[in-house]
Amino acid sequence: MSKVILNSNSGCHRVELGVVSPIAINGLPGFDVLLRVAGQYWDGDHDRDISLHVEGVTLSRSALLQLSDELAGWLQLTVSELAATQLVGEYQLALDRHQSLFLKFGNREQNIADINPAVSIQVAIDRLEANYCFITDHSCLGIFQNGLWEILDNSDY
Repeated sequence: MSKVILNSNSGCHRVELGVVSPIAINGLPGFDVLLRVAGQYWDGDHDRDISLHVEGVTLSRSALLQLSDELAGWLQLTVSELAATQLVGEYQLALDRHQSLFLKFGNREQNIADINPAVSIQVAIDRLEANYCFITDHSCLGIFQNGLWEILDNSDY
């Protein structure tokens, strides 16, 4: 199984997309993936690990390609351009109309981020709804974008 991972800048939080197989829904190409969101929280005494695994998530090839291309454009900015240009965007990645998987970039009230972008993931499938957010950085986004490109470039579509 190929994996694409977006890590937080602290290394404690991540989103993983484990590609199970290429699929098509209504003639539209995509991927059947295992979604894993993992991180930690402080319970007042200790760091506690948390994770969510969702099988059967379907992602749109064209939406992943758009995300990859837009990340590549942002990642190619110079250091001075990066300091003046926040990464902001909202991407609906789900292929199946009965699923929702949003990847959002931009500051949120509960995250304090100077130059590093905040990323939020929202998933909704049937009665399952989950939201998670963390701060990432340029290098983590570069690794994520390269992983997206490898999967898109090596798929059967």
